[in-house]
Amino acid sequence: MQAEIDAAVLHLYELNRTQTEWLLDSFTVLRKYEEADHGEFRTKRVVLEIYDEIAAAKQAGRIYQTRPRPRSG
Repeated sequence: MQAEIDAAVLHLYELNRTQTEWLLDSFTVLRKYEEADHGEFRTKRVVLEIYDEIAAAKQAGRIYQTRPRPRSG
């Protein structure tokens, strides 16, 4: 859910994809920990995936549908 919020805010501020990548790359400490823990900068990957999904929805003139989440319980 946080990645969807982040991607939506990046669109709200009208950052293009290059600017979005640059901004995400500026989180060097997060990148270091995620690469150590997960073998990739997972936050960047997921935020960019959702950023692209929102951009595609905007381009098509439709409302972005949030990703399904597992039910907690």
